[in-house]
Parts: sequence; structure tokens; C-alpha cells
Amino acid sequence: MRFKNSFKKMIEYGIYALALLLPFQTRLILRPGNFGSGSLEYLTISLYAVDILIIFLLLLFLIDKIRNSQIQIPKSKFIYLIILFDLALFVSIFYSPDK
Repeated sequence: MRFKNSFKKMIEYGIYALALLLPFQTRLILRPGNFGSGSLEYLTISLYAVDILIIFLLLLFLIDKIRNSQIQIPKSKFIYLIILFDLALFVSIFYSPDK
């Protein structure tokens, strides 16, 4: 019970931190967008601290739901088609000529 409570507290405080950190927009530049003699912002690949926090909170939420077995496996064929389509879209990122 105590472990379950700590997950809920971590998610709660993470959401508070997300609301607090959202205006700051701190980012890690993974690849600068250099083009010739200048720099183009839209070619820059960066990772925002808020994105990392959101991914962490989503993982905590999913772990909490799986531990409580509240996730149901969808029975509809339509849901399976959507999942397959999403997977195909994700895989196509790696084969696209212009990522």
C-alpha cells in the first residue's frame, strides 16, 4: 500500500513540477541547425526538459495502471488496425529520406 501511495505522490508532484517548469522551456540542443554560413532554427534538433518530464510521468502512470491491472486489452478489430497503423507510422520515420 505504501509503494502504491508513493507512485501517486510522485505523479502528483511531477504534475506540479510540470506546471512550474513549463514557462522556462530549457532545452538540450542535440544538433544545431547549421546551414552554410548561418544557422536555421527549424533545422535544430533539441530536447526540452518538459518533454523528458512528461515522458517520465507517462511511464509512472502506465506502471501504476499495470500494477493495479486496470488496463484492458482491446477486443475490437478496429483498435488493432489503429495500433498497426501507428506502428507503421513510427517505423516509417527511420526509412524516410527527410527525417
